[in-house]
Amino acid sequence: MASDTQEINEHEFAATQLLSSTKVQRDQKPIAELTIEETMYTVFPGITTIGRDPECDIAIRDGSVSRKHAQIEAKSDGAVIFLKDLESCNKTRINNFSLRALSNYQIKDGDRIIFGDTVGIFKLYKKPAHQNSVEDFNLRSIMVRKKKVLI
Repeated sequence: MASDTQEINEHEFAATQLLSSTKVQRDQKPIAELTIEETMYTVFPGITTIGRDPECDIAIRDGSVSRKHAQIEAKSDGAVIFLKDLESCNKTRINNFSLRALSNYQIKDGDRIIFGDTVGIFKLYKKPAHQNSVEDFNLRSIMVRKKKVLI
């Protein structure tokens, strides 16, 4: 009698663990928003799923949208954000450019993202000026010290 289960090697298991650890963390600060038909959806660091399925993070009621249509993947700093089409029937587009399925494409502030016939506008939240990185602060401190020494 044949078994219905497949053996998973250690490399496949590690990849599964990696994907589950990048799921959206709602306790983190939002980094962007996607506005679709006057509804604003918040994007958090991690993976945000988009589709017709009610289990998706962004559920869209439109027959042209696949159950699992696309996903947004964002790092916690929001510096680089990717959009991936999940082999949808009616494609995902950025500014009318059709995405190849299962490939990552960088999205930027103001991009028009189209899921089937549904249009969304992507807005990246900007860091407040006072939230500069430690490296920026240290670099400015060094430059100020050099300037003082030269004077």
